[in-house]
Amino acid sequence: MKRLNTLRCFVALSGAAALFAMGCAAGPGSDSADSSDEDGKDGTGGTGSGAGGNDGGGGNGSGSTPGSGGNGNPASGGAGNPPVVPPDQCEASTPGARLLRRLTRRELLNSQEDVFGNVAVSATSQLPGDSVDAIRLSNDAAILMMGQDAAQALLDRAEEIADAVTEPTALANSLPCSAAAADAACAGEFIDQYGASLFRRPLEQADIDRYLGLFESVSGESDFATGIKWTLVALIQSPHAVYRSELGAGGTLTPYEIASELSYNYAASPPSDELLAMAVGGQLDDPDVRFAEAKKLLNTARGAEVMRQFFEEWLRYRDVLTVARSNTPDNFETVRPKMARETEAFLNALLFDKSGTLPDLLTANFTIADQDLSAYYGFSGGSGDILSGGGTEVERTWGLGVFAQGSVTTAMASITVTSPTRRGLLMLKRLFCDVPKPPEALNFDLTASSIEGNTTRERLENSHLKSITCQNCHAAFDPLGFGFEHIDHIGRYREEEVTPNGSFAIDATATVDLLDDLVIDGQEELMLGLAEEPSVLACMSDTMARYVYGSAGTCRAPDAQGRAMASETSIVDYLAELAREPHFVSR
Repeated sequence: MKRLNTLRCFVALSGAAALFAMGCAAGPGSDSADSSDEDGKDGTGGTGSGAGGNDGGGGNGSGSTPGSGGNGNPASGGAGNPPVVPPDQCEASTPGARLLRRLTRRELLNSQEDVFGNVAVSATSQLPGDSVDAIRLSNDAAILMMGQDAAQALLDRAEEIADAVTEPTALANSLPCSAAAADAACAGEFIDQYGASLFRRPLEQADIDRYLGLFESVSGESDFATGIKWTLVALIQSPHAVYRSELGAGGTLTPYEIASELSYNYAASPPSDELLAMAVGGQLDDPDVRFAEAKKLLNTARGAEVMRQFFEEWLRYRDVLTVARSNTPDNFETVRPKMARETEAFLNALLFDKSGTLPDLLTANFTIADQDLSAYYGFSGGSGDILSGGGTEVERTWGLGVFAQGSVTTAMASITVTSPTRRGLLMLKRLFCDVPKPPEALNFDLTASSIEGNTTRERLENSHLKSITCQNCHAAFDPLGFGFEHIDHIGRYREEEVTPNGSFAIDATATVDLLDDLVIDGQEELMLGLAEEPSVLACMSDTMARYVYGSAGTCRAPDAQGRAMASETSIVDYLAELAREPHFVSR
């Protein structure tokens, strides 16, 4: 028994150690994360740029993005904020660097579900959420490390799955030879079956010998089922299962790497047997075939989830569910979840039903709403309950595009008032790919009685824009936020701002330096200007490519990017076209 316990510890710890070692070597991850979107406390954030409670500056929290069903890891940097190179400045499509990529939480869960079915679905051991990079994306290869906590969580989950798989009845059903001839040959059959599925490639003889040796070592001190259990634990923890390679041979990715790249990039899942067969048969060497398969994957339920996750991370619209807001109507708590669902439905309709383009994302004049939500915004129409599958297309009478969504404008406001700074920063970061470093030792509250002005805008102008310390930065993004001033802190249209001193007319005009001093009045004119700005379209398309490829890079898809910027292709087709590029098959 003492010998068995020693072996048990060896199997568990060696797997975790291998993962931890690979995680430490997987990428640089040295840049600081963009934490300036975090929601501060009431009016007094720490250091941060425009993220505090009643706006202006605060909010230095390091931030976290909870994984669905698990606890989030703190944001921890990543590939930083590399410059966006417009496609017309690229001489040719240039493959990026070789990568060893740890699977994301979602990819790990989907992989285990595909291999183990209901056993994995019903497992209670949770995996931690993934860290986010400088633009808040969680699939950046540079930051997907395997730390000690993640390795331990994976071990716990591997043991739980292995216990269920090797339960006597389950094992007899999945491995019939275990009842008739429980020997090394039977164990080899088990290793080949599960190893190939977990590694997403046929096992090499060295793999088989290694795991068969482990089985014999453990079973020799116990029994067949125990040996099989700990062999499976080792397979689930193997770096070949937890990581996917884009290393290639002689500059060209292997067929198995290409199949995995397609399936994980577009459906966060391991490749099907059919896709693997296509890869081995050379069909995926054809760019048109890769495009077709990418689009097919995007139109699956898991592909739609990949798209949803991108926009959820990029826009942080689900923050509407938890942000603190006061001065709200009685039905605000009921409306919150409807706002989040509205944005999901709007994006699904725009992307998949209407084949929306990059400019459409900024300028679409409709949303999806039920009657309650439509009335909340002051629109006409809507039907059913949007939380129960209802909701219909409703024409907007104010606001354009995804940045007019109530979930977005509410999440990027403050507790009691709007936040031109937070909304402007959202535009700067997401549409201009500029992530400024937060100022130091800033403690700011726009509701403080010491600040002059009746409206939020006046108080902001009398503080940020008259301060030598603040004005250099805020002059770039506060005007972007001024265009949103007709939208209050909980996503409704207003003509006046109601304050303790009375009601005052809204001023939503601005001269936007980043748009060649374009003069705008309101969010609608701002969006129309942004939709025609090449640098905005380059930033958006580059961010989407960064998400699909799982890493930062330049000039990897200039032709596809150029077509997307010119509205010659839809957003969904653009994402699929990224699979045509040389980067997808070579390094």
